[in-house]
Amino acid sequence: MAKYRPIHVRIWKDPDFQTYSPEHKLIFLYLCTNDATSESGIYPLTLRTVANETDIDLARITEVFETGAVKNVFYDPENQFVFVKNFRKYNSGGRPALIEQAISNEYTAFRTPLWDQFKAEYPEFSKTLQKVKVKVKVNVNVKVKVKRTVVKPLGNGSETVSKKESYGEFKNVHLTATEYQKLIEKFGSENVALDRIENLSRSKSQHGYKYKDDYATVLTWERKDQKKQEQERALQDPGGRVSPGYFCQTDKCNCMNTTNDPSGLCPEHRKTEE
Repeated sequence: MAKYRPIHVRIWKDPDFQTYSPEHKLIFLYLCTNDATSESGIYPLTLRTVANETDIDLARITEVFETGAVKNVFYDPENQFVFVKNFRKYNSGGRPALIEQAISNEYTAFRTPLWDQFKAEYPEFSKTLQKVKVKVKVNVNVKVKVKRTVVKPLGNGSETVSKKESYGEFKNVHLTATEYQKLIEKFGSENVALDRIENLSRSKSQHGYKYKDDYATVLTWERKDQKKQEQERALQDPGGRVSPGYFCQTDKCNCMNTTNDPSGLCPEHRKTEE
């Protein structure tokens, strides 16, 4: 890991870079200079890390990556690796032998289909990488299903960040970046969305709840809370008495029948009480 990442001055004259907004320029410069960068331009990176270190909202980072606002960037969502195609162009320098050895080491360590894009962009390294032996541990007693990862350049609108990240105080609420953004949109505020996520996180920690889909669970809990609040408002008038035309008050009743009877019971349950 390099302690310094010099950027070539010609970046400021790059036609693509000149069209970027200040926010997009910050993101691109971050992708070229953060402490995870490598000599090849391929390195492990999560979108949450980008958000935390640039102080840009995760929802906004997700949008930028999915829409391809920052060009010439490839992302492997399955393995969470990024490839900055022009990284070598703007981070040139160093002893060739050392650079070649570093890229060979990265090729061995970073298992991602992004290397196909790298070889196409830098054919001068192809022969070197062909000589590198990549050791893959295989357990012959285990049947493995191979899932093909399709890596496409960001900007065609077809790339989806599907890797789930951990949220909440206890890091036990698992959502994709897209699901997290949807919650913000549905609740109208990131603070409200985080509050709902915290409720689920605490409940799972305290009671050991397990759910197949945490995103759906947050929405389900919200619908139940809204329904409960509506019922509570409907059951009483400002004086605290049962108001006619509201929901049935029978204990543990979910019939949702309305009633005009002062007793607060629907016709069906009033007969039962009598």
